[in-house]
Amino acid sequence: MFNETDVIAGLRIGDSTALQEIRKEYSKALANRGRWLNPYDDDEVADAVAHAFIKLWEKHSSFDNMRSVKAFLFKVLQNKIFDQLRRRRQQIEYINSNHSPLTDERENYEERLEWEELLNLLPTAIEALDDRSKQILKLSMSGMKSKEIGEKFGIGEDAVNTINRRTRIKLKEIITEQRQGRGPSMFTIIKLLKLIVLN
Repeated sequence: MFNETDVIAGLRIGDSTALQEIRKEYSKALANRGRWLNPYDDDEVADAVAHAFIKLWEKHSSFDNMRSVKAFLFKVLQNKIFDQLRRRRQQIEYINSNHSPLTDERENYEERLEWEELLNLLPTAIEALDDRSKQILKLSMSGMKSKEIGEKFGIGEDAVNTINRRTRIKLKEIITEQRQGRGPSMFTIIKLLKLIVLN
């Protein structure tokens, strides 16, 4: 039976048995996540999973609980796969013909890579907002009407709409700066907010 306390204790002192237990517990979930991020190459996914456990072992004494271990594994996996996709995208960019059978594949890679990058950047951008803007944004994305939100905060409906508009513009500006001028469309911002703010 997987005992988190014993496994963490073993991991911290460098017990390889603890690493094997963690590998059994999370290998399948990591592989599933990896295939979702990179559905094109199972070998690359397997390499990314192995890389995550190697990095975990290198820092084995740094973890106090299983939550931090899990977060670390998935973050390393994600970064490794992003690196793989970037290298693959660079290779695909050499293809210049619009009639190439690999054109659709290239576009799929680029779209997936950009989407994942934006999903990573948006939470940080949201944290840069003031508390009231974040609260109003969350309520709006949950489906609450502007009039109801205004009553909750003691402001008018128009004020709520203005705050939300300025908030989305601010998020777009922050992300555009982080991506060195490559900003997402406002439509994309709204789609991402529905995924992140409500979770």
